[in-house]
Amino acid sequence: MPALALPGNCYQHSIQQGASGYTRWRHAGIALAGAFCHCWKKGATRRALLLIQSKNNLHPWRRTMKSEMNLRKLVKSLVLASAIAFPLHGWAATASMTTTSWNGGFEGKVVIAQDASGPLKNWRVTFTAPFNITRIWNARIISHTGNQYVIGPDVYNADIAANGMAAFGFTSSGSDMSHSAFIVAGATTQDPPPPPPSTTPPPAGGFVNAHGQLKVANARLVDKNGIPVQLKGMSSHGLQWFPEFVNQGSMKTLRDDWGMTVFRAAMYTVDGGYIDNPGVINKVYEAIDAAIALNVYIIVDWHILKDNDPNTHIAAAKVFFDKVARRYPNSPNVIYEIANEPNSGVKWGEKIKPYAQEVIPVIRAVSPSSIVIVGTENWSQRPDIAALDPLAFNNVMYSIHFYACTHQQDYRAYVSDAMTRGAAVFATEWGTTNSSGDGALCLGEAATWLDFFDKQKISWVNWSLTDKAEGTAALKNAAGARGVGDNWTDERLTPSGLFVKEKMRAGSASGQFDPSAFYKIVSASSGKALDILGGSVNNGAGLIQRTYSGAEHQQFRIVDAGAGYAKIINRRSGKAIEVQGWSATAGGVIDQWDDLTNNNQLWRVTAANGSYKLINKHSAMAMDVPGNSMAEGSALIQWPDAGTPNQQWIISKVQ
Repeated sequence: MPALALPGNCYQHSIQQGASGYTRWRHAGIALAGAFCHCWKKGATRRALLLIQSKNNLHPWRRTMKSEMNLRKLVKSLVLASAIAFPLHGWAATASMTTTSWNGGFEGKVVIAQDASGPLKNWRVTFTAPFNITRIWNARIISHTGNQYVIGPDVYNADIAANGMAAFGFTSSGSDMSHSAFIVAGATTQDPPPPPPSTTPPPAGGFVNAHGQLKVANARLVDKNGIPVQLKGMSSHGLQWFPEFVNQGSMKTLRDDWGMTVFRAAMYTVDGGYIDNPGVINKVYEAIDAAIALNVYIIVDWHILKDNDPNTHIAAAKVFFDKVARRYPNSPNVIYEIANEPNSGVKWGEKIKPYAQEVIPVIRAVSPSSIVIVGTENWSQRPDIAALDPLAFNNVMYSIHFYACTHQQDYRAYVSDAMTRGAAVFATEWGTTNSSGDGALCLGEAATWLDFFDKQKISWVNWSLTDKAEGTAALKNAAGARGVGDNWTDERLTPSGLFVKEKMRAGSASGQFDPSAFYKIVSASSGKALDILGGSVNNGAGLIQRTYSGAEHQQFRIVDAGAGYAKIINRRSGKAIEVQGWSATAGGVIDQWDDLTNNNQLWRVTAANGSYKLINKHSAMAMDVPGNSMAEGSALIQWPDAGTPNQQWIISKVQ
């Protein structure tokens, strides 16, 4: 890059009183040969901001000078020095828009995605369009001249991190949704090529490693050992509308803070989905790669809705599932949902079953053991009808969808009937509102459904991880709730999101441990391991902390007891860890006793900041190292859950 010429009007400034008592030295603000200079003073001190511009980004220098001559020398030397020149390739960002229309108008959503080479600062999107934007959110209109728009960020989302995203939405009157290519930071955007599949091996621990390739047996979802397993998780909204919430960061937050064990990637067929834009499949790949890296399961959902009959796009469905299955052959993480909600009178025997009989072999040709979930009649509310005429394939499940204010006991009866007939059921979508996804919440009825699922070991996925202005959205439409995976605080969650988080955390980790394996349980505070006092095999021996030595009395099995609770069984004694004497008071002693599966021997194992809390079912108190003690041999007690490190435990399999 050649040396840059100095903008002459950096010196041709006029004095004008500005904000905050500053006297600003202004100039025309012209970028000349890639350089831009802004000078001002505060009192007797001159300051300069010099920007050297590459293709997509501005690179600033700020200097403080007491002499105007020194200020000028600095600016001139910086501009003229070839050593500070930047290559012109810049950093790449892409932007794309999806729309949803109604009579007299439409809603648009624009997603800006930055690549891995660096952050994008103070983004701008320029495009031309014939429509008039009547309302905009998560952004602002910087200028609108003729048909040209320049859109800039809101106050909280100006910078996009490497591999990050930002999005804004707007409404417009009229029906013409055409627009030019988007220009982001001076570069016309193009659709990115499909990313390569992840080559990062999954971590040694984790939920999928513990349970492996899932199967269907006796109308239940079971793990590699034939033990019933219940998955709990979140569904995305439409990937074409809210892609910013589907990434490894947000999914890690769901796993670590909410206890998620399964994620559902909702690939709409129409409305800007796969049929309209096949490139959206890249977001499915990103979600699958994230699930593999995080060691959780993922449902790939072919989200038919407005198209009613899955046969409408059966050819595209076969291509889609063939692509996914060949990219992730025999992956134990991937579960296939081949028809979200058949509706509008589409019958099981006439339409849905024949569709499944064509699509499932496409998947099984590459991944013969994968779980496949099939939608059922009436927006996936009648698994009982499918159970009367089941598919002949193995490892097939049937979906139930419910919205708590609309679907109640009659629909639970459909699930019970289906399971009685031998059909396995998966609740691949449910919401806390009425069937529109909006309105008041019916949390009592939702809790009744989830209690029913816990008793029957039915896995579930909640709708949905989005900040859309509707009752079922888990996140508020506000600053800081965007899909960046930054450990959303409860203040960023909607009432529905808070409810779902609580229910997901209620024991969702208890079933993730291999019941045939042994684990060491180490205090996150002291670094010392759970230990039976003196290595005793007697009833009533107390639980203490001690430096881990590999002794059998420091190793435990964690056995799922159902309904979100587990038993913790000592390897040497074979006895269960319990709250002594059924105590319900703070300070109650923790000991071991014969395994009776009593409530004071059951523990809810919940994810907490990368470790786990152990909450007793009888007392609802947490296992605690009293006084945050670091001492060898400190006796353990129960104490009200405070979320502190002395109540958090790192659980790892013994090799």
